[in-house]
Amino acid sequence: SWISPMYDYIFGVERKQVERVLDLLLLQQENVSGIVIHLHSNNGTLVCAQMMQLMQTDPRYTGLLKSIRAIVFDSAPY
Repeated sequence: SWISPMYDYIFGVERKQVERVLDLLLLQQENVSGIVIHLHSNNGTLVCAQMMQLMQTDPRYTGLLKSIRAIVFDSAPY
């Protein structure tokens, strides 16, 4: 579980923070059957967008895409 600080909502999500989360997922990839991403509000959406972009463009993380089973948007305004 990881929560991005409010500072990131105002000034953008730092790529290194997202890479750390993705690195942890890579380490655990063999021990889990799937990944569920739970977003909370706008800040969570920003983090998820950065995660998805990295998973689609960085060869280190592209294998994680097939492990995503669900994305839950919790309290996200429209």
